[in-house]
Amino acid sequence: MDTDPAVVGTTVIFGSRDDNIYALDIKTGGEVWRFPTGDQIVSSPAVAGDLVYIGSNDANLYALDIATGEEVWRFTTGRRVESSAGS
Repeated sequence: MDTDPAVVGTTVIFGSRDDNIYALDIKTGGEVWRFPTGDQIVSSPAVAGDLVYIGSNDANLYALDIATGEEVWRFTTGRRVESSAGS
């Protein structure tokens, strides 16, 4: 993991070079959800309200539901997203 995670309650959310965004339970280390993207993630997630925002090298910025990991929307940039959504 090359990015800073986001911590929301008892959940830690981060992107990985294996093309996935993960949410793990802080207490157990168990996977809460996983969201696959089309390329590795080298940006840190940002959280606002019930959404987590994170960019991927697949040229998309994703907005995911914090509780379920389901995609709410995505914005295609046309280029890799390598900086954090909150930067």
